Amino acid sequence: MLVKGISDEEVGKLRDSVIASHELIEHLFETEPFSAVISQWALVEAITSMKRSIISIKMIYANIPLVYYEDVSADPSFVINPKECKLFDDVVEDLMDRLSKCKSHILVESIEFESKSLSDLMLKYCLSADDALHLLLAQKYHCDFLITRDKHFTRIKNKLKTR
Repeated sequence: MLVKGISDEEVGKLRDSVIASHELIEHLFETEPFSAVISQWALVEAITSMKRSIISIKMIYANIPLVYYEDVSADPSFVINPKECKLFDDVVEDLMDRLSKCKSHILVESIEFESKSLSDLMLKYCLSADDALHLLLAQKYHCDFLITRDKHFTRIKNKLKTR
């Protein structure tokens, strides 16, 4: 989630009071108003992360080291079942419902980009294509901060502040 309209001081207070990105989002809902942008790509990435978490939990229960994730993730006993797929739908539906009721301005944006812009960001900050897409959207909307669990953005945050 990309956020605008919150002071650096407020961001600092929020960061100091939470330990996970979902808690930060909960705090944002309590400190309205703010502006936020969520891309469809980010929602897909969140669902993929949930899928990885479910498979990882199955691996832990089966006493399989997580280093073998790629080897077992397509195994029929680890494939996501319909009940787990419903969980993804429920999470996204709940988020979209909460966003629609929010007093703040929140935009779910599809990403349009020029490949040159994407490749420039990938090269400049050593980012993957999907991370560069998030950064393109953040730049497009002049966002103040990015809620993410991605360590790549932590690594480049000082470079981004100087822009």
